[in-house]
Amino acid sequence: MDPYYYIILFSSVVIFSYIFNSISSKTNLPSVILLIGIGVFIQVLCTVFKVDNIEYMKQLEILGIIGVILIVLEAVLDLKIRKDKVSLIIKTVMSSIIGLAGCTYIISFIFRFFLDLDINNSILYALPLSVLSSAIVIPSVSNLNEYNKEFLIYESIFSDIIGIIVFYAFLKAMPVNHIDVIDSVNHVSSHSNHSGFSLFSEIKSIIITIIFSLVISFSIIFIFKKIKAETKLFFLLSVLFLLYSIGKLFHLSSLIIVLIFGLIISYQNTKNELDDEGDNPDDNNSKWFNLKQQFRIEKSFFHDLDLITKESAFLVRTFFFVVFGFSISIGSLLNLDVIICGVIVFLSVFLFRYLKILLINGKIISVLFGVAPRGLITVLLFFSIPEQFHQEESLMEIIQGVMLFIILGTSFFMAYSLIQNSKQKKDEDVKLDIINQEDENIDLQESNYESDK
Repeated sequence: MDPYYYIILFSSVVIFSYIFNSISSKTNLPSVILLIGIGVFIQVLCTVFKVDNIEYMKQLEILGIIGVILIVLEAVLDLKIRKDKVSLIIKTVMSSIIGLAGCTYIISFIFRFFLDLDINNSILYALPLSVLSSAIVIPSVSNLNEYNKEFLIYESIFSDIIGIIVFYAFLKAMPVNHIDVIDSVNHVSSHSNHSGFSLFSEIKSIIITIIFSLVISFSIIFIFKKIKAETKLFFLLSVLFLLYSIGKLFHLSSLIIVLIFGLIISYQNTKNELDDEGDNPDDNNSKWFNLKQQFRIEKSFFHDLDLITKESAFLVRTFFFVVFGFSISIGSLLNLDVIICGVIVFLSVFLFRYLKILLINGKIISVLFGVAPRGLITVLLFFSIPEQFHQEESLMEIIQGVMLFIILGTSFFMAYSLIQNSKQKKDEDVKLDIINQEDENIDLQESNYESDK
């Protein structure tokens, strides 16, 4: 195939993705649905023109690794670490943990009952379906009131971060029936019917990774401040990719490196904002202040890093959903097993979410209940499952069909909830305008009455 056709195809996909984002902001219809549609359309074109033998799994694996790093970094940079947000952060962290644990238990039980999977495999395939998608939530909730918007953004961000860490930890603990199998995602060596997982060694690995992450994060900031070149942001991202990959080779929890680096940057940016508001006084003459200045980031640096991370994550999201659409079988949605299993998973997940929202907030807020989409992280984690844990082909088709069913179902339900919330807000505004008008008429009548007297 002529390389110019590939350039035309890739460029067109990116352009359509930007258009879909614009459509999404006006209609509340998630762009993920439209991107999956592009993938399906490309699949149809390939069938019509008899283009086959397209190898994309290896490239997809590399994109997946880069995508996880960028999405976690993007999510953490969106956090505002302030004292007045502590209660909200605690509440949303609890909501994320309860949601992840509860949905994983429910979906794994359904998979065990309907698909006859063992407990380990049922949990492994349930985890991706339990993670909310901040990539869909964040651009979709801009028109909500402040509390609902912040709750959903923080909840989805923590769900992404915690879900990814738990998934890879569980994958590392998974027993396999092969000798000396090394999986391509986590590089975990295992022996027959034993996992190389040890709680003590895992805790030790996490502590080492946290200490290493703190040291390396401050070192990166210090070195970055000394670099005078204008083009240096991709250098910084390349360092993060390098550290993540080396950490994986040494069996460390590399995602913690990205997480801690992002938290340090986000916290320092929040302090800069407080300084601008005059809420964070410092003694400019103290030695401690001078030392902190050596590791202090500027607002322009945060803005540039946030921008390039968002742009890069946007590209990864775009091509991942398109490739996902290309790889799926739409016919699987017509499979009776997929429909039954998908409907039961969907209803069970939202019943549990109803109870969780009631528990966390003390009341049901309809828009919080309805906004719980699955998306990019679900797809990323699903494609990260090593081949030795794949089921037979017929089962994989059903699981993939259920995943597509849940992604589409939760996205449409989110769109419905946001539209209903928008209508409710308009009705309240109309009622408020009527009340204000009536008050003005009463005031006018009283004024006329006084003047007549």
